[in-house]
Amino acid sequence: MKKSAFTVDPVEPGDRSGCLPEFARSAQIYQIYGLRRGTLYNLWHAGLISGVSLRRKGQKFSCRLWFVPSISAYLHSLLKAQAPGVSNSTVEPQFRPEYGCERIDSAAPERAGKNDKQ
Repeated sequence: MKKSAFTVDPVEPGDRSGCLPEFARSAQIYQIYGLRRGTLYNLWHAGLISGVSLRRKGQKFSCRLWFVPSISAYLHSLLKAQAPGVSNSTVEPQFRPEYGCERIDSAAPERAGKNDKQ
């Protein structure tokens, strides 16, 4: 019998099939929910979902990241409004605090206007 040189099993990647990211770019949101960039910006301007812009001072372009739990909460609120006969346990989003997900209140964070410098 050949002895292994390692004292523990080799590291293998974990299963992330049920794990959503906390923040995602527009392309990832499209893959997850089917919402396009224009729809995301319209919902963000209406204060229905949250997002953050990553831009260093002096840079011309930025990267917009969307807060995934806010999108999930918005979609669940639509489901609750459109399907009043469905029980709350099946409509309420399942947030997982161990992944940094928290319940989102209806109040959206303040954001800079279109012409304001960030």
